Amino acid sequence: NAVVNQDGELDVSGGGHGIDITGDSATVDNKGGMTVTDPDSIGIQIDGDKAVVNNDGDSAISNGGTGTQINGDEAT
Repeated sequence: NAVVNQDGELDVSGGGHGIDITGDSATVDNKGGMTVTDPDSIGIQIDGDKAVVNNDGDSAISNGGTGTQINGDEAT
C-alpha cells in the first residue's frame, strides 16, 4: 500500500521514470506540475491492482513520453 504525495515539479526525460510503484492499492497524489519528454520516459508508472492516481497539477507530455501508465485492474 504505497502512498506518494508529490507537491513539487516532476521532470522526467531520457527514458527515466519519475514515480515507479510495484504493488496493489497504491495511491499517488500529484499536486505539482509534471513534464515528461522522450520515448520510454514515464511520469508515473504503477504495476498493481486498485491503484488511485490524482493529478491536480499541469502536465506537459511530449516527444513520445507517457504521463501515467497503470498495469493492473480496478484503477481509478
